[in-house]
Amino acid sequence: MDLTTLSAITTAIATSLYTFFFSIALWFAYVQTKGFEKSRKLQSTILFFEELKSAGNREARKKLYKKVPENISALKDEYLEKYLDIVQEAVLSFDRIGYLIQEGHMDSDLILKLCWRIIWRSWKKSGDVIKWAREKREEPTYLHRFKYLFDLSESYRIQNGYKEPKIY
Repeated sequence: MDLTTLSAITTAIATSLYTFFFSIALWFAYVQTKGFEKSRKLQSTILFFEELKSAGNREARKKLYKKVPENISALKDEYLEKYLDIVQEAVLSFDRIGYLIQEGHMDSDLILKLCWRIIWRSWKKSGDVIKWAREKREEPTYLHRFKYLFDLSESYRIQNGYKEPKIY
């Protein structure tokens, strides 16, 4: 074997080893990135669970369930404005959750498993007031991500054969 052939073989082996180790490094980076993504989604879900179970948020939902009437057709705008304040306080977290799910920053599975009833009740109690606000403000997308989250929870309810929750 002459020196040129030996040099070519050495170069080929070195290039192959370099390519092999570089591929392993890329695979490791990919796996690590996937782990970070999963961790980030889990962290955002945990933060929202903390927000939803906070005393202020629970009180806002209680107020929504107790004070906002189901039939608002005969009510004047000044009463509906007061009810809208109650609705906003109770459901803004759901609108943010809907946004994060829609944008792929949060997985819906855990939220729906644990919170579909709360989401469902909150929309059923506030949906008419939200629709009124959309018309009054001429803002058709007002709290539309909360509606998106409700649609997900309704699909989840139907797929799992659950009955409609009672609204108290």
